[in-house]
Amino acid sequence: MLVFLLACFDRWCGLARLFYRFFYFFLFSKDCAVGWCTFRDPIFNKDEVWVATQPKDIVDYGDQESTIIKYELMFQQKQIESLAKLNQELLDKKEEESAQKDVLAHQIAGLYEENARMKEQIDHLIKSKNEKDL
Repeated sequence: MLVFLLACFDRWCGLARLFYRFFYFFLFSKDCAVGWCTFRDPIFNKDEVWVATQPKDIVDYGDQESTIIKYELMFQQKQIESLAKLNQELLDKKEEESAQKDVLAHQIAGLYEENARMKEQIDHLIKSKNEKDL
């Protein structure tokens, strides 16, 4: 009786191993088109041999389109506001630079006028000195 039970157990273990190998290959092989392995992507080595799997990125938003659209709209509005603020800062900076250039140009024009006046005075003094010497 014991021999019979051992033989049945050995046969059952062999069938269990065969069943396990078959379903393991079916469920986790790279060639399966339908089954539980569809939630994983295969990973191949450089010789195009399947070595492992990795989980797929599955995003399920389930009836939350309106909420997502609201958040996307808020995000885009924040981006627009930050870009508008940056644009205004750049415009202000350019206006300040332009005002500084105008002030410098006015100062340079004033210096040219003063230089011309001093040159006329020098010429006048030179003429008057030459007239006294004669």
